[in-house]
This record gives sequence, structure tokens and C-alpha cells, in this order.
Amino acid sequence: MRVKKFLINIKRNITYFYLISLFLISLVVLFVYFDNSMSFYSIISKINVPVATAIFQLGAIIISFMIFNTSHYSFITHRQYQMWILSITFLISGINEFIFTVNSYNSYSGHGHEYLLYYSQYTQFCLALGLLLSGVFFYKVRKKELNHGIRTALFLAIIVGVFYLLGSYIPSGINSANLDFWWFRNKFVISGGIVFLMMVTALIYIKIFFSTNNKYIINLAAGIFVLMIGHIFRVMVSTYPTFDMLMFDVYKVVSYLLIYQAIFKYNVSMPFEDLVEAQRQIKMYADNLEKIVEVRTAEVNEANGRLISELESAKEIQQSLLPDKFIEMKGTKFVSGYFPCERLSGDFYDIYEVDDDNIGMYVLDVSGHGIKAGLMTMFCNNYVKSKERLIRRYRGLKPHKNLSNFYEEFNKLHFPEEMHMVIFMAVYNAKNRLLKYSSGGMNTNPIVFNREGRIDYLDESQGFPICKLDGFYKPEYKSVSRFLIPGDRVLFYTDGLVDEQKNGIFTNEELENFLRTSVNNTVEEISGFIEFKIMTKKNVLEDDISYFIMEVQ
Repeated sequence: MRVKKFLINIKRNITYFYLISLFLISLVVLFVYFDNSMSFYSIISKINVPVATAIFQLGAIIISFMIFNTSHYSFITHRQYQMWILSITFLISGINEFIFTVNSYNSYSGHGHEYLLYYSQYTQFCLALGLLLSGVFFYKVRKKELNHGIRTALFLAIIVGVFYLLGSYIPSGINSANLDFWWFRNKFVISGGIVFLMMVTALIYIKIFFSTNNKYIINLAAGIFVLMIGHIFRVMVSTYPTFDMLMFDVYKVVSYLLIYQAIFKYNVSMPFEDLVEAQRQIKMYADNLEKIVEVRTAEVNEANGRLISELESAKEIQQSLLPDKFIEMKGTKFVSGYFPCERLSGDFYDIYEVDDDNIGMYVLDVSGHGIKAGLMTMFCNNYVKSKERLIRRYRGLKPHKNLSNFYEEFNKLHFPEEMHMVIFMAVYNAKNRLLKYSSGGMNTNPIVFNREGRIDYLDESQGFPICKLDGFYKPEYKSVSRFLIPGDRVLFYTDGLVDEQKNGIFTNEELENFLRTSVNNTVEEISGFIEFKIMTKKNVLEDDISYFIMEVQ
């Protein structure tokens, strides 16, 4: 912050030094002329002063039209209305300068010359007013105070205009004998007003320079400053009118050149410099593009590698919660399969011991798949299967109670409203071979099949999905019992196994026919064939697949 302030102070000091130098040089020229006016006149008198004056006036006219052309082009291209004001100002100034030059070439002797000086003052007044309006417009547009700025400029112009009219008024009774005295007295009032306008305009552009840090704006202020010094020279020096007019035209040409340089560079040179710099940056970027792409690709690959590594870790954690693929307990056998379509699955199942006589089991399907669904399955595993032995026995023996509790706990947590799941829970009593089950909106009912080829569904409990509707609806879950005999097999599965559109593994009819014709196959062989069918389309799965087969021995 201090460095920035220091640099701003340096820039201000350089600007002040530049303007003060211009002022001092102008004063030196003025004082040198005062002290050596006779010597200057004796030297200059050897040349044709009217011709020299006409040449400088012609130069001023040409530069005026150049400024008009550049400003007008800038307005047409960029719609900068301060440039429109400058273009109109220098168009009027150029026309007036041309008229003045044509009429003054043959009027350097006699009193008609004084009337032309009034016309010249009128031209300079219009120029000063236009420069002031452009400066105020530019400054106030940046400050978003345009209306206030226009009122200020008009107020100053009216005041100076009053002084101009008072100073330029010539009574009807005055004649050529006393016109010289009248001009000598009133030119201080006329030129003083013009000097005041230009001083205010120069200060406005200096302020614009400090607010924009645009180095070309200060040249515009310097040009106005030089023109102001020229008017001061014209007011204070009147020894030799024709020579004084020549010196004023020299000041005017120098000031117009500074103004033209500033406007040209601000509207043409500066955008071109910006374009060249942009092209340089593009070329540099293009030269380094391959390197940049390599770096960015390496960064993306690294980030992608980290993400894949984390997903693999999450996959290992999720799959570590699954039961073993082959389980034998309490006169039953279980064989299972788990096939996520992504690294994390929205399917889950578990087989666990409730007590010495009972085995709990469930299969669930969370909406969607991927990370969000995978995280939800881990939550389900914690809440469905309580770690407390009494609660585990109470709920495990009553699947409908377990689902009711699960629904309530799910609604207590702040899951997204669209998240939901379906679940099928069961408990098998190995002692009396009784399977008790309850459905939480499961869309695939488990299939009971035996060695005689008979097919049946556990579809007497429909239930309601686990979702965020506790404040609107409280479902009632129901447990249904079914006796099994040795040789009975039950296939628990999610809808990915029979989803023809997403996976195309089985249709419901094809699955029934397969189970009906597999009466002589072991559950391991049945599971192996299902796994083979799934693996043929493993890379094109669009939905998760989970299943387990229970066999009563």
C-alpha cells in the first residue's frame, strides 16, 4: 500500500514539474520579449510578417480540421460524447480561423484590423467554451454526475459570456479615431474571460489525468495551458500589433499540436498499443499453450487420480460391510452377488444372526447410484441392524417394527427431500422353519422356488417406501409369515436384475423360466449362471444389481 502511494506521489510530482516547466518557459519567453522587443522586431521586420502570420494561421486551420476528423471518428467508433463536443468545437474553430485568415491578409494596416481582432476573440471564446464543455462532460460521465456537470459548465459559460459581451460592446457613436483606445481598454475583459475558461478547463483535465492515470490526458491539459499563456501574452504585449499577432499564432499552433497529439494518441495510438500488447500476450500464451495444457492436464489427472483413489477406498469400506458371499448357518445356506454400475452402489443387503434360533436379512435399493446413494446405504446398515442385543432381538423378530423405526429415524435426519429407498426385511426361525417378512415398498418381491419347479412370490406385504413424508403420512407396515420346507429356495434381489431397458440381464418371465428349469442345480450353480449373465454386460450396466439366494436344508 505504501509503495503504491509512493508511486502515485512520484507521478503527481512529474506532472506538476511538466506543467510548471511549461509555465516557466512561457514566462521566460514573455520576459525576454519584453526586454528585447525592439531587437526582436528589427529582426522579424526583415521578413514579411503578414505572410508568416498567414502561414501559422493556415497551420492552425489544418490542425483544427485534423482534430475535428480524429474526434469525429472516435465518436462514430466508440460513442464518446466528449469527442463529439471536441469535434464540433474544432470544426467551428477551423471555419472561423479560415474566415479570419482570408479577411485579415489585406487588413494589417488601418482600423479594419481591430474589427478582425474582435472576430478572432469570438473564435477563441467559442474554442474555450467547447474545451470546457468537453472536459466537464468527460469528468462528470466518469463520476456519473453528468447533469450537474452540464449545469456547472453552462453557468461558467454564461458568466464568461456576459463579460465577453460587455467587453466587446462598441457604442454606436464611436469612430475610428477612438476605436484603438476602446479596444485597448476592453481587450483585457474579453481575453481575461477566455483565460479564465481555459484555466478551469486545464485544471479539469489535470484532475481527469489523476483519476484515470492516462498519460495522454496531461498532454491535452498542457495544450490548453499553452493556449492560455498565448492569450496572456496577447493581452500583456501590444507594442507591435502585427508582430504580437504572429507570436500569438505561434503559441496557438504549438497548443493545437499538443491537443491533436493527445486526442490522436488517446483515441488511436493507445487502443493500437493495447491491441499490440494483447497480440503479444496471445502469442506468448500460444507459445506456452502446449506447456500450459501439459501442466493443466497433469493437474487434472492428479486430481482425478486422488478422486478415484478416494472412491476406491469408499468402495472397499462399503463392500466390507457386506456379508460373505457363501454363508452356512442354522440349517440354511446363502449365496450372494453384488454388482454396482459405478464404484459405489445404491444397493445393499445383509444377512446376520438375531439370536440362537433366528437369522435376520434384508435387501434395499436407494434411489439413484454413485456417491450419494452409496453413503445412504451405510446409514441404512447402522439403523436397520441395532447393536443392542435386546433391541436387535425385538425388532429382528418383528420386521414391521424394524421398518417403522427405520422410517421414523430417516425422517429425523436432514436428507435431501428427493432421497428415498425401498427395502425388504425378513427373519427366518430355523427351529420351526418360519420365514416372517415385511416390505417397505420393494418393487421386486422375493421368489420362492423348489426342486419340483414350483414358483411363488413373497408378495403379501406391500408396505411403503422409506422417504421424507413423516409430517404428511405415517405408514403402517405389516409382517407376513410363510413356512418353508427343506429344499425350498428364496431369491432376494433388486430391480436391476430384471430391468430390461437399463441392464437387459433378465425379464421377469426369463428369470422365472430359469429358476423353474434349475431344479437339479445347486444354489452355487444357480448363482454362478446369474453372475455369468451379469458379467457379459458388466461394462454397460446402468443400474446396480444385488441378490442373495437362501436355501433351506
